[in-house]
Amino acid sequence: MQWNTYGDLPNSELLRCFGHVDYLPMTLPNTSAKVFGNPGDVVEIRADVVVRCAVGASLSSQNSIGDAVHGMVERIDWWLEEGGDE
Repeated sequence: MQWNTYGDLPNSELLRCFGHVDYLPMTLPNTSAKVFGNPGDVVEIRADVVVRCAVGASLSSQNSIGDAVHGMVERIDWWLEEGGDE
């Protein structure tokens, strides 16, 4: 018997390359909830959206927009130096 494995690809890649998707029984992390899906699925979010949301959240704990933006710029620079994607 021969097995064909596609690896841990997200459904978008499986559909694009091989014409099918995985629909597997899974348990949600930190719960006992049973769902169906693909544990390899990912969601890509543009960096500018993340930065806007983070700056907005940071405003509630900072004195000014300038302080919030400066703090976010430092954090983003650190993240990129550590190997994060842009």
